[in-house]
Amino acid sequence: MSRGLAFQVLTPVILLLAGFLALLAWLGASHYQQARAEALLRLKRLAAACAGVTIPRTPLVLEIMRDMSGAELVVCGPDGLPMADEAGLPLSTLPLAGPLPDTRAPANLDWPNRRWLASLVPLDRENRHFLAALVDRDPIDSAAREALLGTVVAGTAAGLPCLAMALWLASRMGGRLARLKRQTERIAQGDFAPIDIPSGTKELEDLGRAINAMAFRLRAHEDELRASERASLVGQLGAGVAHQVRNAATGARLAIQLHAKSAGEPIPEDLVVALRQLDLIELQSRQMLDLARPPRPDRKLVDPVGLVDDVVNLAGPKCRHAMITLDWQAPEKPSAPIVADAEALRMALLNIVMNAVEAAGPRGLVRVRLAPGESGSASFRVADNGPGPSPRLAGRLFQPFASTKREGIGLGLAVARRVARDHGGEVSWTREGDETVFTLTTKAPSP
Repeated sequence: MSRGLAFQVLTPVILLLAGFLALLAWLGASHYQQARAEALLRLKRLAAACAGVTIPRTPLVLEIMRDMSGAELVVCGPDGLPMADEAGLPLSTLPLAGPLPDTRAPANLDWPNRRWLASLVPLDRENRHFLAALVDRDPIDSAAREALLGTVVAGTAAGLPCLAMALWLASRMGGRLARLKRQTERIAQGDFAPIDIPSGTKELEDLGRAINAMAFRLRAHEDELRASERASLVGQLGAGVAHQVRNAATGARLAIQLHAKSAGEPIPEDLVVALRQLDLIELQSRQMLDLARPPRPDRKLVDPVGLVDDVVNLAGPKCRHAMITLDWQAPEKPSAPIVADAEALRMALLNIVMNAVEAAGPRGLVRVRLAPGESGSASFRVADNGPGPSPRLAGRLFQPFASTKREGIGLGLAVARRVARDHGGEVSWTREGDETVFTLTTKAPSP
């Protein structure tokens, strides 16, 4: 059966306090036994001193012996009646009202109205005269009670504050744990807001931080699960739509190509633009299809400059329509080929460029740069002079379906990051002055 924290904290303290009081009681009883043993030892020494020695039987001698031994002394006969000297004075250091009991062995004696520790010592071999030694028990008992009372009071004075402190600590810890329990129950119900970290106790602070870390991971897992569910649903729906769009685009492409052939050389610019827009539709349709099935990369040597040229050509018509300046300058030095899935990387880079075009807005500026990296790797940099992501969106910019655009579905940057990571790289963004800069990197595959 589980016990509460107060019970678990207080029980050892109470047991320890009870044991301490029992120890004090034992010490008090030991003190009493020691005092009694000392009194008995005085009687034994008195008996040994009187054995075989003729003692003058006078009141003065008895008083001297009383002062030396600390015991009241009475010379009596076999009948226990006190004897008198030649002058008729009683041979006793205390007044007697009757005969003494036979206490040849040390024993407790209540006589006449007092409590004694008594012993009867024979003064001759014929046992005609005895010396009764009586030690008052009241001072012994009083000293023992005072010692016991003192130890009990001292123990209680020390134990009660400890008990109160343990009770206070148990109540305080119990309250904090109860608050943590309520907050963890809130997390279990799906509210992953961080809890308040308890202060003053390192263990509870560590526990609070661990609970917050757990809540953060649970929130991340829940977001990933929801995004995965949405991606699966959109992928299934998008696959059907993309299939129909690709069929229509294929028909349109065939018709335009036949018209271009009949028009002769050179092919009119408007037909070239139409074919590029169909290429763009083809890429976006393939992106929707990839959501519904795992990617199957087809990696080979790719010219990164040619890749950017293709992306710029695809984005060019939209930029010219919105009077957006699309600035692309190839590196002065020839760029080494990279190992990549050309279609996937083209789609990822196009998503970033189109995102920059939409962010720049009419009469805006988009700059595209290529920085060759180590052998087989590259870094693509896309900057725009738009206002940048909103603070509400900035933290989840690469999550699926994160978009503030009225007609956007928020898949472009998420797909771009996935493609970059498939190529050993990453997609990141930063704000540099008045520009928002996205960087897509790739790395050469391990040999």
